[in-house]
Order: sequence, then structure tokens, then C-alpha cells
Amino acid sequence: MENLLSNALRYARERIEVKVSLTTARLRVSVSDDGSGFQEDAEKITRAFHQKNVKDSLTHTGMGMYISRLYCEKHGGKLLLENNEAGGAAVTAVFRRIK
Repeated sequence: MENLLSNALRYARERIEVKVSLTTARLRVSVSDDGSGFQEDAEKITRAFHQKNVKDSLTHTGMGMYISRLYCEKHGGKLLLENNEAGGAAVTAVFRRIK
């Protein structure tokens, strides 16, 4: 959650939205913003040491989305990255409920 929120804070223009839903089958946590959205595909963005631009290398390691994806997968879930129709990015962590 920390990485998803910090990325939204870094790239949002004015708006960040957090949604949480829980059903009998799964937990979904989604963070979206009104920034420029993703310019690359999810596979590339969630690789280790990926950085949006060279300036990021001074303050960010490029490990956040990679670690977020790994945590989701280790807990039986997945990390979904997409662009919003109105602009901006949406990142959703989906976990199946354990009974």
C-alpha cells in the first residue's frame, strides 16, 4: 500500500482515489490518480530497477512496483496496472481470501 500511495502522490495532478472491496472470494485495493498515466506496459513497469526517467534514479531505486508485484504474487494475488479512461493511472492489488 505504501508504494501504491507514494507513487500516486508523486504523479497525481490534483486527485487520488483509494477503493477497497472485500467479497467472500477476494480483497481488492485500488489506487488511482489523475496524472499522466502509464507510458509503458505492466511487464516493464514491474521489473526490478525500472525507473520512469533518469531524474528518478537520484531518489528512487526502481524497486517499488517490482516488490509490490512480488508481495501480491506471494500472497496468491496479482498486481494490475492500467490507465484510466479519463487519464491517470490505476494500480490494483487483488488477493484471494484464504478460508
